[in-house]
This record gives sequence, structure tokens and C-alpha cells, in this order.
Amino acid sequence: MKRGLPTTQKSLSRFVRDNWFKLLLVLLALYIFFQKDLSFQVNFRSPVHPDTEGEPPAQVERAGKREKFTLRKGSEKKELFDLSSAFNPTRKEPNLSDLLASVNEETKLAYLKRFARVALVEQKKFGIPASLILSDALWHSTAGKANWAQTGNNHFAIPCTENWPGESGQYNGKCFRHYESAWSSFRDNSLFLSKNWRDALPFETGVNYKSWAAALAKGPYAQETGVENALIQLIETYQLYELDELP
Repeated sequence: MKRGLPTTQKSLSRFVRDNWFKLLLVLLALYIFFQKDLSFQVNFRSPVHPDTEGEPPAQVERAGKREKFTLRKGSEKKELFDLSSAFNPTRKEPNLSDLLASVNEETKLAYLKRFARVALVEQKKFGIPASLILSDALWHSTAGKANWAQTGNNHFAIPCTENWPGESGQYNGKCFRHYESAWSSFRDNSLFLSKNWRDALPFETGVNYKSWAAALAKGPYAQETGVENALIQLIETYQLYELDELP
């Protein structure tokens, strides 16, 4: 019995050595067969919804992911393209008084000192109160910090018109004129009021800043709220009415 065992081992080793490639193919075939059988058993035992019976589970899983992606995209789309607020008549424009209140006093005083002489020149030439001009510029430009003032030198938020030959820019959905300098903005404001709104403004009644503030609120700035009170408050807070008495 012991002598036959080495002979058998030698024969087996010789067989494996001579047929190792065929044996490798047989083992590979058996591996593939058992893998397919295992996959079949797993799929067969997986729960299948009645509405999706017959569909591979992988497709059901992909459909679930696609549904979540659609929901996320839908929420983003609603946020990006919801224009209900744009057509809401009660939507508020940026409050210029609040914006100006956020500017420190040093900046506001520096702005008033910088353009006081310009306002006096415009008062002498066009009869518009210097206090009104200066408070108007301070308010509409947020002491020179507003985008249209910094980018376009527009200190009065003067809008574009059909006959405006100069450059312009879009701000908050509105078109505002652009100027080469701040002085050009002050001069164009005087021309704009004296030519386009002369009949609506008290040019013939002197330099009473209160009557001018009321007229501006009903005329050029009729679409803005709080203009009259804002201008009067600024004039009286900084005593700008003293400029109106200067020669």
C-alpha cells in the first residue's frame, strides 16, 4: 500500500504538468458558472415592486436617484426663476435714508464740504437752493458711496432719457446716466430740473427749501417715497439752509 502511494502521486503530478492549461480552463469555466448561478439566486430573491416587476433592481435604483436629482433641480429652478416678487406692486425699493444712515458722520460731512461750493455756483446760475442741491446729492448718492455715483459720477440718480447722448449704466434694473466728473453731474441736474420740470418747480418764488422739497416730491421724484421729509431733515440737521443766504 505504501509503495503504491508514491507511484500515484508521481502519476498525478505528471498529469497536472502535462495538462495544466486544460485544467485552468476547466476551473475558469466552473468559476463563471457558479458566479452566474449566484447572481441569478440573488436577483430572484430580491423584492420586486408590482409596478416594476420584471425590471432588474439596478434600473429601479437608478430611477430612484434620478427622482431625487429632479427634486433638487426643481427646488433650485423655483428659486432662480420665481419672478412673483418682481411683479409684486408692494415690493420695496432700497431705502436711501437707511443706506445713508449706515454711512459714518465723518464721510457725510466730508461730502458736504467737498460739494458745498459747487452747489452755491448752481444756485447762483439756476436759482435752485444750494441747500436743496446739496441735500439731494447727499441722499441720492449715499454720500458718494452709491454704485451709480462711484461708477458713473451720477450723484442725483438721474435716469436715462431718449435724447441722452452720453454713456449710461444699469443699476437695480434701472438705467442711469454716466458723467465724466461729479461736477458734470451737478450741472446736468440743474439743467434737467430747469428744462424738464420748470413749470412744476418754484423757480420764481426764491430759495425756500421747504417749498422746493415739496415740489420735487410731487414732480421729478414722484415715484420715490419719503423724498420731501428726507431732504428737509438733512437740510435742517446739517444747517444747510445757511448756504441759501450766501451771495
